[in-house]
Amino acid sequence: MSKPLRLSNSQISTFTDCNRKWHLDKVQRIRPNYLSSPLYFGTIIDETIEHILLKKEGSHLDTFYEKLNNFQVNGSDKKMPDDLLSVRFGAGDVDVNLVDQKHVNDACDRLKIDQINKKDFLEYCKQKRKRKSALDPIEQYLFNHIAWVSIEQKGLMIVAKLAEWIEENVVEVHSAQKKIEISNENGDSFIGFLDFIVTLKCGKKVLMDLKTSSNPNAYYPEDSASKSVQLGIYSQQEDIKDVAYIVADKKIRVREPRVRLKYVEGVITEEWLDEVFDMIEEATEAIKEKLPKGAESFEKNLDSCNNFGGCQYRGLCEKGSMKGLEVVK
Repeated sequence: MSKPLRLSNSQISTFTDCNRKWHLDKVQRIRPNYLSSPLYFGTIIDETIEHILLKKEGSHLDTFYEKLNNFQVNGSDKKMPDDLLSVRFGAGDVDVNLVDQKHVNDACDRLKIDQINKKDFLEYCKQKRKRKSALDPIEQYLFNHIAWVSIEQKGLMIVAKLAEWIEENVVEVHSAQKKIEISNENGDSFIGFLDFIVTLKCGKKVLMDLKTSSNPNAYYPEDSASKSVQLGIYSQQEDIKDVAYIVADKKIRVREPRVRLKYVEGVITEEWLDEVFDMIEEATEAIKEKLPKGAESFEKNLDSCNNFGGCQYRGLCEKGSMKGLEVVK
């Protein structure tokens, strides 16, 4: 009899996207030796909003800066700004209008290099990307420093806007970051963390998922909450049909409102729940069938190599390169 599986929504999504990617991550335990900026930023926002929702002691800004300055990569503690190169920042993280020249000058002093104009440097980075030429370590550190300051300023503005939304719309908080675990008759389990359950001023009890996105309209259309696999599973567990996304736009506007929030509500239907649990069962059985046959039974999906952000295993799959990867014990 095969060993029971413990799966999450992200694991199922990964397996569905590319079987081999799931095996490299969960079985061979080959992981990126860096943290992606969306995960880094999302954790900062999630932990800070949890502090606000639960009215924890102390300032929520203490939580914000704790998560901004301290993080982990594969279980190893990292600290900013010393470990700036341990986060994979992208051009979309940078907002030159949120970064004072002084921040750039301070980074140059730390690196013991001549000071450089922030706009000139970012244009230089842009041209290098166009030529598909990598930044050297000093250039990368300086770029990451600018992105990190941008993330800090964006985060503070988004947290303030979300806190305002909570104050204006929420009358009761039932839970925040609640662990969910659902098991089947074979001992397989689905695990996850539910962002928060609240009662709104309109009297509706809603299961909510907090997201940040650079393009909320594209990634969170009007039916996205009612068609969410994750919200569907949580809805079944908590017996709450009303669900919603609250999405903070990571693009900070010059004009007011500088931070925009998108609220996407939906209702989880029995028909959708049937689809969700059929998909989970199908993925679970497929994984259990393939595991005894070894890595080669987990096929590559070459169509997913160029998905948004690119696949972290592309170099390994195409060239056998472990650059940017490590085996986690």
